[in-house]
Amino acid sequence: MEVTVTLAFWTSLMLVVVVFYILPTVVALIRQVDKWALVLVCNLLGGATGVGWLAALILSVSLSSRRVTSWTAPIIGYMPGQMAPPDDAYLAAIVRKGDNPAHHWRD
Repeated sequence: MEVTVTLAFWTSLMLVVVVFYILPTVVALIRQVDKWALVLVCNLLGGATGVGWLAALILSVSLSSRRVTSWTAPIIGYMPGQMAPPDDAYLAAIVRKGDNPAHHWRD
């Protein structure tokens, strides 16, 4: 009985340590960081020192992400995949140039 409890304890402890060790890489993958491989290399090669782990964590939260973080309200009548209607400033600039705004807008 004691051997089973000890084995379960050490297995659980190792799992927690491994998850904590690769945490910077997991954060980079969730954030969809452009240079996630850099974070992975920094995490695996320098993570054991603590300094490399901290550097990987800083990289994972500071590098640019492909994920869209801003959200705008949808335009009424606008369906995803369609071209968004032009704004008033764009239409005014076209009219000032003498062009026909209908030629710049496609359904």
